[in-house]
Amino acid sequence: MKSIWFDKISYDRNIELGIDSECHGCSSRYSQFRREGKRWLVHRYVYMQATGESPEVVMHLCDNPKCINLNHLKGGTFKDNSVDMKLKGRSTLGNSHSNRVLASDEVRRIRNEIRNGSKSCDVARKYDISRQLVYMIKSGRIWSD
Repeated sequence: MKSIWFDKISYDRNIELGIDSECHGCSSRYSQFRREGKRWLVHRYVYMQATGESPEVVMHLCDNPKCINLNHLKGGTFKDNSVDMKLKGRSTLGNSHSNRVLASDEVRRIRNEIRNGSKSCDVARKYDISRQLVYMIKSGRIWSD
């Protein structure tokens, strides 16, 4: 069964990595379920049942969160998962907005734009910062007058 999330980029990457190119999408609407009072992620449960292992994390080599194809799943540590995300360009760490330093005049312009009715998401995009940072500036939690 092909996953609904299947796309050409994932397919090409899977071929490059030598991964079985067919994702097996979980037919459930949700990627988790409860059993005996415990919440389970479907891919983790499938992996543990098949391998008998209980790793810190179960990674999707195909980057398809709904995929339960055992050839696409790999056990590892949180560090392994972070490295995998970074290698695939999915990590938010190191992106320009995460360490962005604003000058005082930029903060004043941001406040003026918000006062004049600009949307926080538009301001965040314009200054390459997070919406949370815009909200903190707007509320005076940081860079207060």
